Amino acid sequence: MRKNDKERRDYSKEFKAEAAALAGKKEKPISRIAADLGVNENMPRRWMQRSREAV
Repeated sequence: MRKNDKERRDYSKEFKAEAAALAGKKEKPISRIAADLGVNENMPRRWMQRSREAV
């Protein structure tokens, strides 16, 4: 087990899409968007990248 092993959270496709859209607008820093959503800063970046790859 990892030192800080936490339960994984599962986010809906809609939540991920909304977070990616907010990050893509670049109206706020991604760090601020992530903090507002209560997720790690890397998650909106990852979801943005995946949404671009899906197109």
